[in-house]
Amino acid sequence: MEEIREKLEQIRVIWNNYIIRLKFFRNQCNLEPNSNHFGQVLDHFADSLHIVENYQVPTTHLSRYAFNITFLQTIYVQQDLIEEMHRIFKTGVNKSELKRDSNYSINRDIRNELVGHPIRREKGNGHLISSVTLKYQVQPNSIGYIRFEKNKNYQFEELEFSTFEMNKRHEDFLNLNLSVIQNQIQIILRKYLVKLNEIQKNIESKNISAIINLVACFYESFEFEDTLYSSHKIREVHSKAKFHDRYRTVIENYTSELSLHVTEMKNFISNSDSIVPKSKFNNLFNSNPYHYEIGGLFDKREFGNFAVYGRLLRTRIQNNSLALEELSFMENNIENEIDYYSSCHYLNFILHSVKST
Repeated sequence: MEEIREKLEQIRVIWNNYIIRLKFFRNQCNLEPNSNHFGQVLDHFADSLHIVENYQVPTTHLSRYAFNITFLQTIYVQQDLIEEMHRIFKTGVNKSELKRDSNYSINRDIRNELVGHPIRREKGNGHLISSVTLKYQVQPNSIGYIRFEKNKNYQFEELEFSTFEMNKRHEDFLNLNLSVIQNQIQIILRKYLVKLNEIQKNIESKNISAIINLVACFYESFEFEDTLYSSHKIREVHSKAKFHDRYRTVIENYTSELSLHVTEMKNFISNSDSIVPKSKFNNLFNSNPYHYEIGGLFDKREFGNFAVYGRLLRTRIQNNSLALEELSFMENNIENEIDYYSSCHYLNFILHSVKST
């Protein structure tokens, strides 16, 4: 089952980092608005894989009965989860096609007869079709039952199935279908790669208006990387860029960080390795010897907090007139979100190469 766990984990990484965060991916899938039910599908697998992995049948009657129901029902539920994953990712595989796979149908028929419908009757007239009862005297690691069927004049019939073979069929079923689902996800990722290339092309040509529009349409989660990166705020910053370096600094940070994210995602799509997106704070501030004070100013804009961090920073930059001037500008514009945070970016830029005192 290790290969199955790896495939599920790869799908989970893509789900968490891309599908649930970006409209482009959600539009490629069958998902209800505001729903994370696919996360619940993955949770069901995580909770139940160990059940079908252990096909050792207990020897006592009560334990054997509980094992049979749990083992068979878990296989059944996981088959339904695979069907749901096909529906979500629009693979074109439906239940009719799944039934044509013996690795699916044999196990499902056993479950349906022993657990799902131990007594079966015809619709309408109610005539008995079959009845089954669990058989306890079976070979080790086997599930057996006794069947009385109308088509055989209700004659006594014994059936026995190896749990090892059932497990092997189910594992093959999961591996095959998870590969089909992964291939479909790769198709979606390749489509997204076209959009990433378009964003990268506009970054290189410095077409800021086009970049902002593309991010809003295809990479909207990037807008949460910084207070100023939402489309309407960054547009306002861009409109002021010709008036002062503080606004130009924000635009430069915006495009450079976006380029880093786009490169990471392109590498992920090409190499199929998981990534953890880099945070804005780590990118912009941690390499600055004044990152503690700048971080406090950036994350805690209330006036009381500004007084604390501003005072700490002011004592360390007494010989830097440009930095002192920008700190005063921040204090005077604390209620103006665009000016305040643009100034924070610019102050970080000013102090970036200054050695700590």
